Amino acid sequence: MAGKLPPKFDALARFFPILGWLPSYEPGWVRGDAIAGLTLWGILVPEAIAYAAMAGAPLEAGLYTLLGSLLVYAILGTTRQAVSAPTSGSSIMMAAVLAPFLVTDPKELIELFVLLVLLVGIILLLCGLLRLGFVTAFISHSVMTGFIFGLAIHIAVNQAPKLFGLPRGQGETVYQLWHLLGQLGATNWATFAIGTGALALLYGLEARDPRAPGPLMIMVGGILVVSVLRLSDQYGVRIVGAMQTGLPALSLPKVNFDDVLDLLPGALAIVLFVVSETLVCLPRVCPTLPKPSSRRWQRREWC
Repeated sequence: MAGKLPPKFDALARFFPILGWLPSYEPGWVRGDAIAGLTLWGILVPEAIAYAAMAGAPLEAGLYTLLGSLLVYAILGTTRQAVSAPTSGSSIMMAAVLAPFLVTDPKELIELFVLLVLLVGIILLLCGLLRLGFVTAFISHSVMTGFIFGLAIHIAVNQAPKLFGLPRGQGETVYQLWHLLGQLGATNWATFAIGTGALALLYGLEARDPRAPGPLMIMVGGILVVSVLRLSDQYGVRIVGAMQTGLPALSLPKVNFDDVLDLLPGALAIVLFVVSETLVCLPRVCPTLPKPSSRRWQRREWC
């Protein structure tokens, strides 16, 4: 731990927590951590691609974001319970914030995405530096639970057509659901079998052996089934296909002050949602943590 470090490194460990826990890491943990890492890889890679598509960003952007966030959190993270990964809610909100811009140029759209993410990051950093964690005391837990539940329904209806191999309808959630119900006769049964089979295996493996790397096994099995049986060519099963390879060139977006002003309200909304989502979800992931209403929880995690 940080107390075992030489005094000159102790101060650094406050800013780079990896210096505190890495020296005490035991070699016997490598095997378990490797299995856990591969399992999370099996979950996060398709998840990141899906969330990038939901946000309207290039698919490879999800992988780049995932790679960067995991590396940064490994260096700066202070809790084992937090998960550094994209979420469906924030992806939907990013799409909603950028939708009014009506951008058709892919390069310009990417610039707006990068600018929006930078604004959200700067606001979160300022919240931490100014110790604004007390603001979370005014967020209603029940309201956020209802909001996230409603958002889950919206995402489920929005993504359900992919499970049936059908095109998605337009308009509000109710109209999209009505459109889906009317098109069920044209279901691609190969796509439906793969999707429902993967869901059944995911929950079945978790119930039978929670320690089994179910998501990794399902992802590998799905790739093998689709490629060996050539389901994409013969039965029209859609696949992600080729994506841009290699790492992107690092550059700052072309900042336009008007764009910053237009994106700022949306960035504030995303920050509020991300903080609220953490308040709702983190105690469920780790039941030993105090409830979100607890001052001790706020002081430990935000202040």
